[in-house]
Amino acid sequence: MAYGAIGSGAKKANRAMVYAGHYTKAGRRTPTVVVVKCGTESEAATDKKPGNRGKRDSQLILMNFFSSVTYNDRMTPLDFDLFRKIQVLMGVTPDFFEVCLMVDADTKVFPESLKQLVNCMHHDNYIMGVCGETRIANKRESWVTAIQVYEYFISHHLAKAFESVFGGVTCLPGCFSLYRLKARKADDDDWVPLLVKPEIVREYSQSEVHTLHQKNLLLLGEDRFLTTILIRTFPNRKMMFCPQARCRTVVPDTFKMLLSQRRRWINSTMHNLMELVRVRNLCGTFCFSMQFVVFMDLIGTTVLPIAILLTYVLIVTLALDPPNTFEKAIPLILLCTVIGLPAFLILITTRKVVYVFWMGIYLLALPIWNLVLPLYAYWHFDDFSWGETRKVEGEGKDTGHGDGGGVAAQVPLRRWEDWERSRLRKLKREEKRRREMERAYANYPGNTLRADNPDYYDGGSDTVSVVSSEDDQWGHQIGGYNEASSQYPPPPNTLRRMDGGSDSGMDSPAPGVRYQLSDSNGYSPVMREPSTPVRDGQSSALYERGHAKRRSGNRHPDGEYGPLGPLGPPR
Repeated sequence: MAYGAIGSGAKKANRAMVYAGHYTKAGRRTPTVVVVKCGTESEAATDKKPGNRGKRDSQLILMNFFSSVTYNDRMTPLDFDLFRKIQVLMGVTPDFFEVCLMVDADTKVFPESLKQLVNCMHHDNYIMGVCGETRIANKRESWVTAIQVYEYFISHHLAKAFESVFGGVTCLPGCFSLYRLKARKADDDDWVPLLVKPEIVREYSQSEVHTLHQKNLLLLGEDRFLTTILIRTFPNRKMMFCPQARCRTVVPDTFKMLLSQRRRWINSTMHNLMELVRVRNLCGTFCFSMQFVVFMDLIGTTVLPIAILLTYVLIVTLALDPPNTFEKAIPLILLCTVIGLPAFLILITTRKVVYVFWMGIYLLALPIWNLVLPLYAYWHFDDFSWGETRKVEGEGKDTGHGDGGGVAAQVPLRRWEDWERSRLRKLKREEKRRREMERAYANYPGNTLRADNPDYYDGGSDTVSVVSSEDDQWGHQIGGYNEASSQYPPPPNTLRRMDGGSDSGMDSPAPGVRYQLSDSNGYSPVMREPSTPVRDGQSSALYERGHAKRRSGNRHPDGEYGPLGPLGPPR
């Protein structure tokens, strides 16, 4: 299925396959949809990793899909294929979902963690994102992993916990975070789009950038940049940290991998903090504001090498000339207090003495954290490669976002009702063809094309069609399922009405295909034409019974609506 991807040249278009089924564990079946990016035909023949566009492109597949569903906007073939498979597999339309969990492949989530994150969202409607504590799974693998244990602990229980007091955690890690797709308004009759807001999707989907600042934002730390966009767009909402939700992840085990990872993290942190410090309407006032916290964080990140050098100068000076008065001992007392206070807090809060041991290892490696890594990151400010972290054997420095050469294939964009009409017409043609073949070969020996053959017709396989028009290509059969089976809920009544309307003259030619284009400013937007303006950035879609969505305008005279809006005759 084709969709508009992140990239330039021929890489602006990509293809993906969608697999639907159930994941079974201990007798419990969980509906599962897997999207595999496979690339275009030319990529499959030449590239080592066809279809690769990076992690941000994978996130945007989901964001673009739910944005199109929420606003009843135009869909790519991949979007419609996802819509059909989710609807048949889960029995609900995709506009039913409100939150989205993002987890890395090498992350193991604790059993109760997801429930803790959802509880945070449920009890506070103003929370638009929440993350949990990330622990290290391979802490004893090497000295490189050992020095990261305490650093991970303080980055969550000190840094993120303090930012959470202001409701402005500046980075929700991509390995384990829960985002709210849309929030219900106070009057409980409408929704406010958050992660799927077109402005956020459009800014996050930029593919052609030309400044050092923009490249650091988009190519190095996409998770932190997504958090920055959300805080900047919704400064009155909250980004929170939930310590009860825990996960384990695999961290770099060699110093080369650690250098590569922290280069990306430090450079991304500085550029994202520069964006946040300019947001004036964050919570708090002056020194007690989130803006001041962001500013101090930016200053602290910048002066780390100087701070550690001055610390060692102080230690050497005190060793050569021991203080003999209280006034001369004040710097030493303050230094011991700053170093020992975290250990004291750990003992009284977690009661885990083992973290004092990990703190000792961290202090021995303090020159690496505060001198070597920051200087290496500053020296490689113009390096936008992903580096050695999770590098595949034989892989180069290409992130998949570059110029693929040539011109990208055009991706058709149509509304859900247009895709659905094409699908119904296609099913009718195939049924008509089956009946014609059945009549023609009714008396042929060995004929299996009969209505009483259960293996012939499976509820609308679209692997074969009597026409090759791009208008009617909507995807392969839904995960091998028979949509007419009794175990799946019946389709909406409006689909049956639309199906019957085809026999009464409503089956007019499909509207012309509209193609997704890239703007000259480098954006890869969901749509070229802006959505219908609404007040206060809220969605014009209203949830009614059964989560059926009704548009506030352009209503059909008969009052019939599909999952995404009115189902009138094609214009």
